Amino acid sequence: MTNRTTEFFKGRIGQAILETTLLHFGYKVERLGCKIAPIFETKNYEGTDYLPDLLVTKPGDGEKTYLEVKLQRAHPLSVRIPKAQVHMLRQAWPNTLLVFVSAYNGSINCLDINDTVLNDEILDDEGFYRLELLSEVWKPLWEFFPRVEKGEKTDDLWQDLKAVLDDFASNRFSASRNTGFFAEEKDSLKKYIERNWHPGMLDQDIHMLNVDTAGIDEIWEQAISIHAFRFAFDLCGGEENIDHPAFSQVMDKLRGKTGEQLVTIPYQAIKKTLTEYPDLYSKILELEKEVSNSSPYDSAVLLLEGLLKIIPSGLGTAYVRPEQRTKNEPIEVDFRTLLTLIRRSNCLYD
Repeated sequence: MTNRTTEFFKGRIGQAILETTLLHFGYKVERLGCKIAPIFETKNYEGTDYLPDLLVTKPGDGEKTYLEVKLQRAHPLSVRIPKAQVHMLRQAWPNTLLVFVSAYNGSINCLDINDTVLNDEILDDEGFYRLELLSEVWKPLWEFFPRVEKGEKTDDLWQDLKAVLDDFASNRFSASRNTGFFAEEKDSLKKYIERNWHPGMLDQDIHMLNVDTAGIDEIWEQAISIHAFRFAFDLCGGEENIDHPAFSQVMDKLRGKTGEQLVTIPYQAIKKTLTEYPDLYSKILELEKEVSNSSPYDSAVLLLEGLLKIIPSGLGTAYVRPEQRTKNEPIEVDFRTLLTLIRRSNCLYD
């Protein structure tokens, strides 16, 4: 997409979220500004051809409110709106709310277009009013539309909307390569790989791909792996948790590898074997207390790393099955080798 069409698409997402929310709570919503193709091209805010995005009618008294809707995609939560647009709305549509829907934190932020905070003191060199979404001047949607209930009903609606968006995005991204490609999709995937790959992905076996010589299947696999890494990175809390088992579990699920080559810790067998070694057994009992007092998120990795510190090489017997598609017999290993494999695989813990 060009920058212009991307902005238009973002705006339509914001309008759809707001429209759905208000309809859910009984308000009548009419789309107005979605018909402004000539204005979209010229950015001309003069005259009456320009319309706010939505017209909302309250049930009962029929009070009407116009909404000018923007979608703020990412952090930082700083937003801009052209002074010329504000001036036009004040003149032609004085009963208008400026609404910023934040894709960063899920909030809907409302401001009366006539609010005095929109003045030349916050005007930048390009003729835009610049505001922070965390500022107290913004009000939540329910302060202007009291039928919108803050709480479970709203949360359930937004979870449903999120599920729809997630399904569309993830299914489109991971769809079968046999479904064909829209124009320029291969180039888009190449750019995605070149823009988002970095050396930290090597530890997850995501190597830099020569996108100029690679086939389309390789490019797809690489793009999906990078996408999985970025999602797991955000979900697990950033760089400090890259080595956490949950990180690779998230990646495996996204890449469709859940259920492959699963390895579990035979903890009871290890503990029973250690009863023959009093010094080691006392250490494992101390480890149990430490694990029981830890958070569920950290307990698995704490157990694994603790056992690796306690158990020497050559102790115990365990078996590892090869990949399921082979017919080879299980391989005999000692406990320490098994734990090392589990650390590498980051799979299941019993």
